[in-house]
Amino acid sequence: MLGVDPAGGIPLFTIIAMQFMPLMAFVAVVATFTIRRTGSSLPGALICALVVTWYIVAGQATQAAF
Repeated sequence: MLGVDPAGGIPLFTIIAMQFMPLMAFVAVVATFTIRRTGSSLPGALICALVVTWYIVAGQATQAAF
């Protein structure tokens, strides 16, 4: 089927999903560094969770009901 969007017909989801590729690469580097540095996965998991949450919240589109 030519012309069908792989994201189910919603091209905005594809555009939004593309920005998570560099984010996940950054998270992998930070997690690997902290695991090697501390010997525990907990600090890296907490830092990565905060970074991903911060990124998602900062990128949300809000709409005011005026």
